[in-house]
Amino acid sequence: YKVGEETIDKIINEMIRDSKLNLASLGKSVGVIAAQSISESMTQASLRAHHAVGQKSAVTGGFDRLKEIISMTKSMKTQSMTIKFKDEYATNTKYIKQIESLLSQINIDQLRTTIKIYYDPNKEFETIDNIKNTFIIIIKITGECMYQIVATDGRAKSAHMETVHGVIETPVFMNVGTIAAIKGAVATTDLKEIGTQVELSNTYHLHVRPGDQIVKQLGGLHKFMNWDRPILTDSGGFQVFSLKGLRKIKEEGVYFQSHIDGHKIFMGPEESMQIQSNLGSTIAMAFDECAPYPATREYMINSVNRTTRWLERCKKKMQELNDAEGTVNPHQLLFGINQGGTYADIRVNHARTIRDMDLDGYAIGGLAVGETHEEMYRILDEVVPELPQNKPTYLMGVGTPANILEGVDRGIDFFDCVYPSRNGRHGHVYTNHGKLNLFNAKFELDDRPIEEGCQCPACRNYTRAYIRHLLKAKEMLGMRLCVLHNLYFYNHLMEEIRLAIREHRYSEFKKSKLEGFLSKED
Repeated sequence: YKVGEETIDKIINEMIRDSKLNLASLGKSVGVIAAQSISESMTQASLRAHHAVGQKSAVTGGFDRLKEIISMTKSMKTQSMTIKFKDEYATNTKYIKQIESLLSQINIDQLRTTIKIYYDPNKEFETIDNIKNTFIIIIKITGECMYQIVATDGRAKSAHMETVHGVIETPVFMNVGTIAAIKGAVATTDLKEIGTQVELSNTYHLHVRPGDQIVKQLGGLHKFMNWDRPILTDSGGFQVFSLKGLRKIKEEGVYFQSHIDGHKIFMGPEESMQIQSNLGSTIAMAFDECAPYPATREYMINSVNRTTRWLERCKKKMQELNDAEGTVNPHQLLFGINQGGTYADIRVNHARTIRDMDLDGYAIGGLAVGETHEEMYRILDEVVPELPQNKPTYLMGVGTPANILEGVDRGIDFFDCVYPSRNGRHGHVYTNHGKLNLFNAKFELDDRPIEEGCQCPACRNYTRAYIRHLLKAKEMLGMRLCVLHNLYFYNHLMEEIRLAIREHRYSEFKKSKLEGFLSKED
């Protein structure tokens, strides 16, 4: 039995109203699926709908198909599942209990919200009133986090990730704009020119200034900073580490003193989620404690356990905010953070705990805070295999080009670091033959670009001698050109990494790059 197109249109329109999706701009896929079989598919504008209605004289007849349908959703992010009964079955308690019992036996961990079973008194489905023993399943599928691994080479992976704000090809380096701007007079228009995929901003800093409520009133962070690609917001957890002289950690959250004017601030998991929801970022990070290095084993265990409890609160609050009226981005993703310092067993146990929480992605935090590179790589070797490979894996705050190459080799595909912008502001620029300090006198008469063949705005137009002159004169343009070059260098390095993985030659590529970084230019 097939539902008429008029009825399908009514169902789709109802779902659009319920989910408040702007299909024209978001290009969402919405599925309408029924219990017995999937019939012909149809296309309407930018959405895809699959529809069918099943009929069986025995209740159990449709259950196998129901299992298959739910299984299909495992690779998707399913917002909700609704089962609507015809009125003669909606009041049949025994019938409903049988289905509830069935659903309780099916693994639906990846469903975004609890399955609801109810009868709709509005009777939208009158065109199928003559069909008996029918129940209709409506599944809203939101494509906000479709993460598909395109290629692997050893432990290295390259993925295609679709978000509400656009596609991310991984491995990716996120350009750090803490207060919604890259330090060094770099505009969002510049970021597009140099190949930036993801911009990263900080929750704590934007909460302090200009205030997340102000950003929300202005349409969210994307509109505020004129950026239409993905944004990741850090949770404020790193400030637990970096502002240790201005904060106090308790179970409910962290009490800060503003680094600007000293006024008191409280931030816990719920507050961090609320601020990030107000900002409307593509990816929100869970609120955690980035523990100091070194820390005692006892301190680390207590800290990690608290971070786990905070993560549970973050997930609950995020779901609530995404379902609320007036949310800037109702499809905001949540990444959890693995902690544990350099204690491998604590790290591994924590990874095993949080991987079962079915988050949109997983980060490894609390590294690059004082430990050696060898210690960091040892921890990655232990922890990354414990995290879901079919989810984004993010190494927070890392790092140098060599760190990135080593991280990719261990299965990391998201990175961020202030190095390229911070070093650029001080005249230190990255090349394939190591880092140069343009303040050095040897560049005074050097009429070459920073790096031959580089296509960044600085190298296409200016010489080392000119940029050195600007830096020595403390002219802002010198700083800006160095930052643009460094960010382009990092972004282009990630392009090369992705290609090497997809062509299954990453090991050779990594070896060649590392040798180049240690060599001297001619």
